Amino acid sequence: LRRGVATGQVMVVLVTAQPVLPGAKNFVKALLAEAAQRGVTVTTVVQNYNPRQTSVVLGEAEKVLYGKGFILDTLCGKTYALSPRSFYQVNPVQTAVLYGLAVDAARLTGKETVLDAYCGIGTIGLTAADHAKQVVGVELNRDAVQDAIGNARHNGVKNARFFAADATRWIGEAAAAGERADVIFMDPPREGSTPQFIESVARMAELKVGIRSMTQAVETLSGGQRQCVAVARAAAFARHVVIMDEPTAALGVKEGNMVLELIRRVRDKGLPVILISHNMPHVFEIADRIHIARLGKRAAVVNPKKISMSDAVAVMTGAMAASDLPADCLA
Repeated sequence: LRRGVATGQVMVVLVTAQPVLPGAKNFVKALLAEAAQRGVTVTTVVQNYNPRQTSVVLGEAEKVLYGKGFILDTLCGKTYALSPRSFYQVNPVQTAVLYGLAVDAARLTGKETVLDAYCGIGTIGLTAADHAKQVVGVELNRDAVQDAIGNARHNGVKNARFFAADATRWIGEAAAAGERADVIFMDPPREGSTPQFIESVARMAELKVGIRSMTQAVETLSGGQRQCVAVARAAAFARHVVIMDEPTAALGVKEGNMVLELIRRVRDKGLPVILISHNMPHVFEIADRIHIARLGKRAAVVNPKKISMSDAVAVMTGAMAASDLPADCLA
């Protein structure tokens, strides 16, 4: 039984172990009559089919026996459609207070990208949408996501999008792609969030790659932006070291410096970086140690602060023997 506190609408969900409910029409007729005698107006009746013998009450299949299959309720000035399997706070009066405090604490100015993780039917994200540039909601329950999309449309909210995905996996991939959010609201299920989710939030906050939005199409990115996304993805998934092969190749000065700055931030986070590059100015600018190779073999390991670029090139080309380098430049 589900009831809209503000609207008074009532949904009855009948869970059965068999897909066919004999006498369904007569059952609904009797239910509506009994409810009316008790002063209750039933808005919709839904049969939920769950053959599994588990602690999970609701199954995947549903059939609407009466009404539209959902009820409406109002929260924080917006109207929400509630389906049988979508999550909704049981105390909407206190929920409105908490949502108001959360949005106030976020100090939104209208310029932010907001991520609503474990968004359910979109109540937190849609509450914040009036104060943000855009809202992205992520929820595993596909029925709830469909409700969230419908709720945004019904309330005329055009700056919110919702995705059906596991929140931990989605934010991990988003962080790996270098995407970011300015504010993240999270309302996980009872078992809580995951360490991987928290790690991805931290990565999303620390690595900024300069793309317009979290859902920008790859084909619209410049070469430098794509390289930044690749660098951020590598940093997100790496556990011990990040290896980059010619990350600034074929890029102009501006975009090459953008990628170089991101590599510097990855290094400053404490994640070791192995940079394979022929761009000597970039190598000397960012490296702590340089391994000079000649003819496929390591000729020397040098300190870039103690050796000139010309001497390094001389060793690389064979114009100078590594043994002729000053001892203090060797790392």
